[in-house]
Amino acid sequence: MKPILYIYSFIFCLTQLIYSQQAGMNLIPYNLSTESYNGNGLDKPSEVFNSIVSYPEAISLRLKFGSANLGKGSYIIVKSVEDSSWQKLNSVSIEQWGFTSAYFNGDSVVVSLYIAPGDKNIYFDISGFFI
Repeated sequence: MKPILYIYSFIFCLTQLIYSQQAGMNLIPYNLSTESYNGNGLDKPSEVFNSIVSYPEAISLRLKFGSANLGKGSYIIVKSVEDSSWQKLNSVSIEQWGFTSAYFNGDSVVVSLYIAPGDKNIYFDISGFFI
């Protein structure tokens, strides 16, 4: 009988943890779209786009991507302006992250798109961010 009590306690604690994390997230709508790029003629990945995303009142930011096509070798770098921590998202990891980035300290991040040789129709768009 005691093992069942432990299982129920564990499940209760886990649901409270998940709920508290989700309840603290505020999604701020934001629209940022890149053009569609092709990597024809490139011999190495090259930066084709970068922009700063900021929200002056934020302690931290987490980007929400609306859509993205990163091909076989292209990727996005998200970098905190405050402490230079960064994350690389490719076609696999952006799906694993649920089309979001990690949380970054501070109120601003730089988002850069790198296109790989041979990749076609590479783009992303950001639909908002969590603070």
